Amino acid sequence: MNIRLGEIINKNELFEKMKIAVIEGNKHEAESLAQNAVENKLELNEVIEKGYTPGIQKAGDLWESGEY
Repeated sequence: MNIRLGEIINKNELFEKMKIAVIEGNKHEAESLAQNAVENKLELNEVIEKGYTPGIQKAGDLWESGEY
């Protein structure tokens, strides 16, 4: 699901979408979600820690297990 610029969504929903975008390797979606976070003046450290980092960790786990 693509988030349009300026569209406000729940932070937890945003973080989950960020995680999924990273796991799926969806660069456009990850960028769109980052832009959404910036436009909505979210704390960017929190965005990285709760959105992107879990996706990176999961992708690493999948790669290590040979599923990726």
